[in-house]
Amino acid sequence: MNLRQRFYLVEVLTGLGLTAAHFFRNMGRHTARAFGRKGASGAVTIQYP
Repeated sequence: MNLRQRFYLVEVLTGLGLTAAHFFRNMGRHTARAFGRKGASGAVTIQYP
């Protein structure tokens, strides 16, 4: 792999890691709220027309 391809792969893995972190954080919050945990904030979804 050349230098350009290595940087691309690193950035793809960084993006996937960030997306996974957001997913698991939000999934934990939704699960806690679904089971009635006090003080657990749920996510807000805003739908635009």
